[in-house]
Amino acid sequence: MDRYLQTFMKESMIKENLVSVHAYGYQRDEVWTGYINLLTENQFLMKHVTEDGLEDGFILGRLDDVFQLTRNGQYEQELDQLYKLQDQQHNPFVLKSDIQKSNLFREAFIAAKKNNFIVNVCFPGTEEEEDMIVGFVRDVYWNEVVTLNLTSSGTEDGESIFYLEDVVSIHCHSRDMRKLKLLKEYHEGIS
Repeated sequence: MDRYLQTFMKESMIKENLVSVHAYGYQRDEVWTGYINLLTENQFLMKHVTEDGLEDGFILGRLDDVFQLTRNGQYEQELDQLYKLQDQQHNPFVLKSDIQKSNLFREAFIAAKKNNFIVNVCFPGTEEEEDMIVGFVRDVYWNEVVTLNLTSSGTEDGESIFYLEDVVSIHCHSRDMRKLKLLKEYHEGIS
């Protein structure tokens, strides 16, 4: 990542500016909007905000995938106002205190497991949402993660193991994932 772009992102984090991050992901024109919460040399954690100004969990991405960052535009300012007018807050996403020297993705998987959050994991070349892994984090090892996968209706769909180095982005505890968790709990209650 260009050094100035990283500095721009760090300034946005310090000033608590709502930003739009344009990144290469599973879709070519992926845009995430929210507040940068943590930044390492290679990765970032964003408090994601919906287009209606609602809290929507967290997104983690690789800095090398970012090709544009927008702050203080009309769209970002309006979303920031909506977020604040609706008294939206993101619950703390507890991570290591010395995060600068850590793998932010690994720490996020550990936090997701601890908090029983559903994650949506994107890999290079995953063009369709069906190709992503969606589920609970079962185990986190030094270089690998094991997930208990879920279908779109909240039923269990096997397990996956993957390497941390292959992860492009992680979406965690979004509104859709919280709905999916409710569906899973419903299915567990009727079985």
